Amino acid sequence: MQSYSQNEDINNFMSITGCQDYQKAQSFMQMAENILENAIQLYMDYEGGLNQNTQQNELYNQQQQQRLIIQESPKSKIYSVFLKDTFIILIKIFNYSHRMMLSLKNIESIQKKKEQNRMVFLKKLQNMVQNLSPIISKIHLITAMTFYNIFNNKRFKQKQLFKVEISKKIDKSK
Repeated sequence: MQSYSQNEDINNFMSITGCQDYQKAQSFMQMAENILENAIQLYMDYEGGLNQNTQQNELYNQQQQQRLIIQESPKSKIYSVFLKDTFIILIKIFNYSHRMMLSLKNIESIQKKKEQNRMVFLKKLQNMVQNLSPIISKIHLITAMTFYNIFNNKRFKQKQLFKVEISKKIDKSK
């Protein structure tokens, strides 16, 4: 896994969570970035899948199911709900930007006499992208913090220890 390199984001993460280990903070930010990139890819695939014929859709659905399978672990059950919520937020953001991009394509087909209207729209689109950027950045930070809290939750660690102890006792009794 590549290292996350945005120092300002890592410093924000460390100051909010109280995490003292820079490498640990970096790995949580990288994990969050990977999750968000996967969510974006899933959305793009979903958009592409809607525009294909039935046979291709069946293949697409199989690929989606394989991609959405989170490796079975106790942690996956805890944060799968969070992932679903994050994915819904991203879909809303990308639906909005997708509609804007479709409008842009329509505007591009308008004759030169409406060039001024097109320029106004381009300015609006540019502003929209600038407005979305901090939202996506916050989602990224919240995702990283959620994982950090899950992995450092005392009750969660105690449950894990309890499960390990139980499994050891079961193994001994066999």
